[in-house]
Amino acid sequence: MLMIRPTHFLLLIFIFTVTLGGCVSLDRRELAREVAHGGGFSSEVIKTDFFDLLSYYRFKKPHKALIIYLEGDGLAWINRNTLSKDPTPRNPLALRLASLDTASNVAYLGRPCQYVQNSQRRNCKSDYWSKARFSEEVIVATNQAIDQLKKQAFASYVHIVGYSGGGGIGVLVAARRNDIDSIRTVAGNLDHAVFTSHHKVTPLKGSLNPVDVADKIAKIPQIHFVGSKDKIVPAFIADGFVAAQGGKTCAKVEHIAAMKHNGDWDKAWPGMLQHSLPKCNME
Repeated sequence: MLMIRPTHFLLLIFIFTVTLGGCVSLDRRELAREVAHGGGFSSEVIKTDFFDLLSYYRFKKPHKALIIYLEGDGLAWINRNTLSKDPTPRNPLALRLASLDTASNVAYLGRPCQYVQNSQRRNCKSDYWSKARFSEEVIVATNQAIDQLKKQAFASYVHIVGYSGGGGIGVLVAARRNDIDSIRTVAGNLDHAVFTSHHKVTPLKGSLNPVDVADKIAKIPQIHFVGSKDKIVPAFIADGFVAAQGGKTCAKVEHIAAMKHNGDWDKAWPGMLQHSLPKCNME
């Protein structure tokens, strides 16, 4: 049995979350509002059975596809010894990507306990942005929020885009639905067991693992974007996830040159959106 020192886990999470942060002069919530305003988004806090989730959305044409962006893990740790009391991201990268998407119907979902305050912080225990970040409660809440956004947009099907841990959430949600037309992950943590083993840190007990449902989404067209200089979620995690779908798959991994985990994905995103989804080979 592998024994992991807690200090190693804390050090990694500190590095992981601080590198996502960047230096910003605005309050984290105000920064998100500014980014959303630039993308022409309206906002709503969606009440699910267990959590309240912040959404930003722009619906222009009913009955068209809905593209939903899922945020990363956010500010889970303040430093190597201190778990954050508020996982709201310092740099809402998935929101930045959403704001650049010119599709007719675009929505963004924050992760549980990000952005919300006071009475809207229902059930916000720190487990849900640490070891239970991919828990059943998180997946159910995200799925319910997507249902509500889809209904508001009068959409018949959904495209999912997830950044970092949001990529893993997107996969776990997609495995439970029959209306997902494509999945794109950006630096996605698609196998947290391999992730924790690689970094020699404590496993995410209480979390579902995206790779365990890889076969259930094998018929959905997918692109998994990885940064060639990403040392947080290395490319072999996405490679292993695609391999877990079997030889006949609708998925591919695409490497973005010189990109780090917390790199300028938003600058590359308009071009990345032009990358063609793979043709399925399911015969």
